[in-house]
Amino acid sequence: MRVLDRVQPYARKAFVKVKPSLQRMQSQAETFADKRVSLLTGFPRSGTNMVIDVFEWSSQTKVFREADQSANNNFQLRNDDVIQDLVLGSPAYFVMVKALLDGHRVGQLMHLFPDSCAVWMYRYYDDCVNSILVRWPGHRNGIDEIVREGAHAAGWRGGRMSDETLGLLCRQYSPCWNDATANAWFWYLRHQLFFDQGFDTDPRAMLVRYESLVVDPLKVIRPIAELVGVPLTPLMASVPHARSVRKQAAPEIAPEVRVLCDDMLARLDAVWERTPAAQA
Repeated sequence: MRVLDRVQPYARKAFVKVKPSLQRMQSQAETFADKRVSLLTGFPRSGTNMVIDVFEWSSQTKVFREADQSANNNFQLRNDDVIQDLVLGSPAYFVMVKALLDGHRVGQLMHLFPDSCAVWMYRYYDDCVNSILVRWPGHRNGIDEIVREGAHAAGWRGGRMSDETLGLLCRQYSPCWNDATANAWFWYLRHQLFFDQGFDTDPRAMLVRYESLVVDPLKVIRPIAELVGVPLTPLMASVPHARSVRKQAAPEIAPEVRVLCDDMLARLDAVWERTPAAQA
């Protein structure tokens, strides 16, 4: 890794601290109509932090990360009134809110802010599952609880799960599933919400493939910036990226669940191929 890449995270944190003072010296947006709000979501371990890093380098943005306790409680967004107050209270014209655990209600959140947009990250399911197994060993993301007690039993993990999706899970489920299979089904479940909310045909939403982002960051970042409305700067384009694409062996996933995930991946890829970032 280059020396510049090692130093950049510390420089960015210092820059983030001074940004509000710089923004207050500029004309302040006084209403939601004066703000440009973007919501960043997707599946965990799919590159959302890289996108956050990019937009933190803009002098015109305020970014709310999932660890920001003013906006989140245990990494989940606080109620709508709190988020509205935070957006309105920020001196920044462009506000990006990371809604990683709130992907099921991004459509609802977009209704709170005029002219808002959404960026949804996705990544090949084998890599997501492998990453989850390493970071949270033994975690099954509530799949067993959902089957036994219903979508409500798993909190945000089953949020706005349709009856159709729940029925499919119950038909396929086996108590013998290993952790990889349970997490693969969770990957399917969360991405089904992209289609359930109509984002595949909504021009305000952009689906972003992780593998394309890390291979050619600038090609993908530029159309994201255009959607969000933030002028792209050299600093934003210089964010370092880690290449982590299918470096580990494929996890052992039940064949019927792998077929399900392959079908979902094909649906996501078809949407991605229609985006400006893929066609550039």
